[in-house]
Amino acid sequence: MSKVAKRGKAVRRLGLLRATRRSRPSPAAGARPVVGDAPPVQDRQAVQATQGASAAQSAPSQVARPLPDVAAGLATPLAPISKAAASMEMVPIGKDARVEARDAMKRVLPRYARINRLHPGMTWGSIQRSLQQMGFTLWRPSIKEKRAVVTQTVNPELPKSAGGQVYFRDIHLDDFLVFRPMGESCTSKIELLNQGTLVFQQKASALPALALAPPRGSTVIDACAAPGSKTSQLASLMQNDGIIYAFDRDRRRLDTLAQLMRQRGASCVEPRNSDFLHISPSDRLYANVTHILLDPSCSSSGMTKDPITDPAEVAELAANQRAIIWHAMRFPEVQRIAYSTCSVYEEENERVVESVLASPEGAGFQLADCLPFWARRGRSLFPGAERCVRTSLEDQTIGFFCGIV
Repeated sequence: MSKVAKRGKAVRRLGLLRATRRSRPSPAAGARPVVGDAPPVQDRQAVQATQGASAAQSAPSQVARPLPDVAAGLATPLAPISKAAASMEMVPIGKDARVEARDAMKRVLPRYARINRLHPGMTWGSIQRSLQQMGFTLWRPSIKEKRAVVTQTVNPELPKSAGGQVYFRDIHLDDFLVFRPMGESCTSKIELLNQGTLVFQQKASALPALALAPPRGSTVIDACAAPGSKTSQLASLMQNDGIIYAFDRDRRRLDTLAQLMRQRGASCVEPRNSDFLHISPSDRLYANVTHILLDPSCSSSGMTKDPITDPAEVAELAANQRAIIWHAMRFPEVQRIAYSTCSVYEEENERVVESVLASPEGAGFQLADCLPFWARRGRSLFPGAERCVRTSLEDQTIGFFCGIV
């Protein structure tokens, strides 16, 4: 998402995407709710008691209709995903069925490993040699194979003759290596993962940090940071030059994040054991924050791992998601906000973005074109929604959504 610049200033380019900024109108007294004091979604009783009316006012159409089945929302996979993934569309939603669908996903989706450029001594040549010593062969798709998928959101299909212990570089994300699905290759034995040179990360979950694109020297907030894959990716993009405040309310999850940051060499990350909604945008510590990454709690309907399907619960999640975006908008120097979910529901994705931008709190903000190279765009539910991006099983990854304001 890009912020509109103060009157009279020229439009400037930030990272990959264009972002403009203008002065926000000063709201009348009492016009803007104090979203920083909004309760997190986990405090269900408080949310139900205080947000019911406001949620109905801001998005009355978002909770009226039933949600689609999770499996149906994941879309029909293309040929490279295999028949097992296609059968997931027909899985009824129930605990046993979700476990079955999750296991099916593991069997058909490739495994992705991100190259950690912060790791000391890391070179592409050393990674190749280490993987070769472990029995893995680098597969290089031909120019014809690359051209066949370059305008799509999938990678070339590995030939069966290549065997199980094979990998290649993702054609969209240069820092990602693609391995065969779990069970078809012994990726768990790769020592580079234990060293932090490679990091297992779903391809879809890498898109928000790439879209946010904080330059070196930035002050960044990762509002819902644990377990830390996106956090360390941000540090890598910034080359450890700047500050990343990584927030999480759960002490154990934050301790795990801190440990992973040390292992991955992400020295610019400062973990914060706090709820992002409860920090003050006027705090001097955050006076220079220009980029904010938001990946709040969601239904997980894009992952089929214990997804939330009840419309009332999804509406509650959406209310919290809107509050988090509004809170991020209150930081005085913020220039870019990345909002993402691992959900396939419009109620948590396009509808949340639409209602936020249409609200008084969203005055002065507009959508930026998120990752123009990615072919699957947001659903055209409102003007400009196509500036967002989506992923699905068709893209050989999980269901995901990302927008930049």
